[in-house]
Amino acid sequence: MIPRRLALPGDFPLTGVSLASPRIWGWTLDSVEIMTTCRVLRCQTPGSDVVTGGHHLNQVHESYVCAEHKQQIDSGENWDVQDTHVLMGRDLPPTITGWSLTDSRGTQGFVLSLKTAETEAKPFEAFVTPEMAKLLHTLTETRRGE
Repeated sequence: MIPRRLALPGDFPLTGVSLASPRIWGWTLDSVEIMTTCRVLRCQTPGSDVVTGGHHLNQVHESYVCAEHKQQIDSGENWDVQDTHVLMGRDLPPTITGWSLTDSRGTQGFVLSLKTAETEAKPFEAFVTPEMAKLLHTLTETRRGE
């Protein structure tokens, strides 16, 4: 299939788009639709605002979202960017709301129990060895410093 092109005055047809760059790489009708529709998964509302994420990863991502989703993000609702979509609500893993540790009376280690915001779900439990506990500690301390 030959891509449809937008014509602008001059001799340069546009063929792609980049939100993160002020330079024009070109546009097709498909990329204009992607750019102007809210990027929250399954939302078809026209976008009106840009949200920026990924600062803590040193990989900034910009996404176009509708006014309703922008308000939810600004009010503190959890969100993430995967590929070209913004994930919110049921599309994100459940949020941890509590945890507990129970020492093992057998193999050295402990049982980690995680409770989530899903009231119907049973707590997730996992056996954690001392080596894994050290690794998890190192990873969380590294993330905290970023």
